[in-house]
Amino acid sequence: MLTIALGLGLNTSVFTIFDAYVLRPLAIRDPGSLYEVLFQDRRGWGKSLSWRQYQDLRGLPISSESFAYTNAFARSERGPMLGNVVTGDVFRVLGAAPALGRTLLPEDATLPYGEPVLVLSYDAWQGKFGGDSGVVGRKVVIHGIPLTVVGVAAQRFTGIGRTLPPDFWAPVTLLSRLEGSEDLFGAKQPEVLRAVLRLKPGVDERQARAALATWAANATATLPDSLRWTRADLFSVASALPLTPETIAMFTPAVVAFGLVLLIACANVANVMLARGLARQREIGIRLALGAARARLVRQLLTESALLAIPAAVLGFVISRWTIDGGVRLMFASVPSEFVPYLRVIPLSPDLRVFGFVLLAALASALAFGLVPALQATRPNIVQASRGDFDTAFRPGRLRGALVVSQIGVCSLLLIVTGVLLRGSVKANRLETGMRTSDVVQLDLDEHARAGALRRLRTEPIVSGIGASTQSPLDGMYPAQGVRAAGDRRIEIAGIDFVDAGFFRVVDIPILRGRAFTDDEERRGSPVAIMSEAAARALWPGRDPIGQPLQLSAEPPRDSRLARVR
Repeated sequence: MLTIALGLGLNTSVFTIFDAYVLRPLAIRDPGSLYEVLFQDRRGWGKSLSWRQYQDLRGLPISSESFAYTNAFARSERGPMLGNVVTGDVFRVLGAAPALGRTLLPEDATLPYGEPVLVLSYDAWQGKFGGDSGVVGRKVVIHGIPLTVVGVAAQRFTGIGRTLPPDFWAPVTLLSRLEGSEDLFGAKQPEVLRAVLRLKPGVDERQARAALATWAANATATLPDSLRWTRADLFSVASALPLTPETIAMFTPAVVAFGLVLLIACANVANVMLARGLARQREIGIRLALGAARARLVRQLLTESALLAIPAAVLGFVISRWTIDGGVRLMFASVPSEFVPYLRVIPLSPDLRVFGFVLLAALASALAFGLVPALQATRPNIVQASRGDFDTAFRPGRLRGALVVSQIGVCSLLLIVTGVLLRGSVKANRLETGMRTSDVVQLDLDEHARAGALRRLRTEPIVSGIGASTQSPLDGMYPAQGVRAAGDRRIEIAGIDFVDAGFFRVVDIPILRGRAFTDDEERRGSPVAIMSEAAARALWPGRDPIGQPLQLSAEPPRDSRLARVR
């Protein structure tokens, strides 16, 4: 029973995660009719909306209601917080009621630079404010701006912050103050908003995509051809992750691996059942001699297998809870402490689908390990079986040998795959990054406090050098930028980072050719760039890239002279 319970527990753990992220609807009103909109230009780059574009989009006849949002990573007196900056009707559209106080109202996000208020998530209220019932009306300082807490959201409500549940919701009118970004309502109209629409009854996804694509083409008709929006996609926000082939592919390796573990357990128990059936041959032979139908005896033996599988299912469910809880704790313990406040895990509590899965998996396991032994046990000659004698025609050892061989084969496969994965993980941990990582500390500084913080750091005797960049060097999240050699129509996609003159010296990235940026170039904002060796080979194969003009594909075209290639 324990081996079956272990296999059921591992598979139930995977299904619990799949259920929480893919199958479980978000705690919002009518989630099936809500869709997030994403536009793309001719280059395939995703595009967000400006405030003016959103106001125009929400007037389309395909939707009955809508809201806009963008994410905001914020530093508060309570530590790092992830928030959604939203239009004031978001809680009405999602049908969310508060646990304390009130939700955001349309008038909270009507006027630019409106009243600085926010609504806390239930988890943030419990984790960062200790569940204090007097939190409503309290000031929370975010990026140096005091915001008044007007409410706490319901316990299961996460908005549409699906894989990253937010800590708070604030009016979109505060975006530029919270992020230190361009004025959302100014002349430049930055494109930072993402729209969520509730489709009207009778409007399907195909009709909505066509209407949105037409709107996008008209809205960007005056832009250069390469920047025009040519595609509109709809993504359901009914669950944390959509049920797509990509999502299924993401879960497939774990499903296959743990499915093989359960298969090994079934083969092991089937061997035991074969031996047990052999010991009961006299009993079974007598029943057959007395007129019992073989099918009835097979059903009885399968019932006995099910009686073994049911307690295994209960124990497997307990094992799955231990596995999930231990896995979450291990994940938080294995990452650097500075990243822990940024980790988010949606609730992985079981529901009826999980209980149904473990029950069905247990019954399927009972059929898997009980059917063949049951058929084998009811096969022998009646007269011989009633005497307890067997001839050479009855050889359960062959079947048992086949089961043992299958166990060995599957175990070997799992061990080989596990070894390859572990070896790859060890190699990844020892991978040479090409830059100095020891004795280097990364600080994420607010725009308003950066100048003062840098002045103080330069006076510290323990600081030997300071460099600045817009992206963390090792997070891999560089903004994509189309680049091409001047005069070449071929465009390459490259990650781009903006750094100061001291960056390469501090992280000790070697310069293979050319030189680093100078302080004078940094002050004047000179059009110079440093490229990776791989990018240089792609743009100028077999040629010297130093001094070559580099053109970004953004509009209007900008030329940049290469100062150095590393």
